[in-house]
Amino acid sequence: MKLVNTERTTLWDAYRRTTYVAHTGKDDIRINPDCLSSELDVLLNERGVCEWAYVTAYNPQSRRLSENDNAKRQLELIKAVRNRGLTFFEGDAVADDGAWPAEPSLLILGIRSDDALALGRQFGQLAVVVGRTGEPARLVVCSGVRS
Repeated sequence: MKLVNTERTTLWDAYRRTTYVAHTGKDDIRINPDCLSSELDVLLNERGVCEWAYVTAYNPQSRRLSENDNAKRQLELIKAVRNRGLTFFEGDAVADDGAWPAEPSLLILGIRSDDALALGRQFGQLAVVVGRTGEPARLVVCSGVRS
């Protein structure tokens, strides 16, 4: 899917105005692009890792699919992450303006940025959120998207 600049800018702005929430069992961790999350840093330090990513399989290329199709895709993502032996927490990406339904997602610990981008591409995502301990979250485009 090739996006014209206006569509790309609108989507990018929407992704930036989303809060990426992870349910850790203790507290929810909220992640926002270009912001540092001290709660996430604490979790990373507790787990002995320094890199992370936030990925979903829902609505590839930002096109809405049925709940059933999305749920199947998300289970495939969970299986792919488990097969890599990575720790993850489920969560929801929530549009700050409520214009898009919340998307079930995964906060994946110990995953390198390039591996997270490959995973995003595998599941047809236009972007993923990545980061490292002590650094702000980065919204990164998944070029060469397939679905």
